[in-house]
Amino acid sequence: MCCIDRYPQFGCLVLRWISGLLLLLLIHAGLFPASSRAAVRAVIPVWCYYQHPPFLTGPHAGLSFDFVRLMNVHADGAYRFELVHLPRKRIDQLLAEKKRGVVLFVNWTWMGDESRSRYFWSPLLLSDRNEILSNVIRKIDYTGVESLYGKKLGGVVGRRYGELDLAVEHGDIIREDSPNAELNLKKLVLGRIDCMTAPRSILLNLIRKNGFEAQVYFSPRPLACYTRHILVPLYMPDVFAEIEALLVKLLKDPNWSKLKEKYRVEGQGDDLP
Repeated sequence: MCCIDRYPQFGCLVLRWISGLLLLLLIHAGLFPASSRAAVRAVIPVWCYYQHPPFLTGPHAGLSFDFVRLMNVHADGAYRFELVHLPRKRIDQLLAEKKRGVVLFVNWTWMGDESRSRYFWSPLLLSDRNEILSNVIRKIDYTGVESLYGKKLGGVVGRRYGELDLAVEHGDIIREDSPNAELNLKKLVLGRIDCMTAPRSILLNLIRKNGFEAQVYFSPRPLACYTRHILVPLYMPDVFAEIEALLVKLLKDPNWSKLKEKYRVEGQGDDLP
C-alpha cells in the first residue's frame, strides 16, 4: 500500500501542490487564457479616507470608485486594484504595520513626508485648494490669519488647519467642530458660524447638493493650495512601478477628463464666485 492510500490527507496536499505548480507553468508559458490570468492577479487595496462627495456619492459610486475602475482598465501587469474606505487613523496604523496597500488622493504634507523620502509618490492626479467660505451676508476676504481674528471657525473633528490652529490655541479664533464639512456648511448658511475651510473639490459638490450657491461667498485668496497623488509604501516598489506605468496611459485617457468634469474637480465648476 502506498503512502497516499495510507495517509489520504497527504495525498490531498500533493495533488494541490501539483495543481498549483501546473497553473504557474501554464501562466509562464502563456498557455493559460488571458481572462483566467486576470482572475489570479494579486489584489492591491487602495485605501481612501474620504467618505463624502465627490469622492463618495453613494454605494460603490463617486470619484474614488470611478478612478480605481479606470486604474484597472489600464493595469496590464500582475495586480488588480480594489478600493477600501477606512478611517485615516486606521490607514496610518496599516502603514506603520507595513501592510500591503496604497493611499489615494493624498499629499505628502498630510502624510508626514514633506521630504518625500518615506514613501513613493505618483505623478499629480488633481490640483485642489482649501477655501475660506463665509456667508454672503457677512463676507470675509481672507488676507492672512489676522483676518479671521474674533471669528467663529467651523472645523471638522480631528482635522488640523495649519497656522489657524495656533490662533485657536491663543484664543484669537473661536473653533467650533462638527462631524463633517456638510454640517458646517449648513451652520454657515444659518449664521451659526462665521466661516469654514474645506477643499474646493468637496465644497462645490456640497453647495450644489444643498442648493446654497447664492448663500455663500468664496474668499479670492484660499487658505492653501496643494496637489493630490497616490502614496505607495517604499516596501512595494513592484506596485509603484505598475502604478507609474498605468498612469502614463490613464492621465491621457479622455475618460479621465470626463470624470474630472463630472465631479467638478481641478478647475471644473468655476461658475461659482
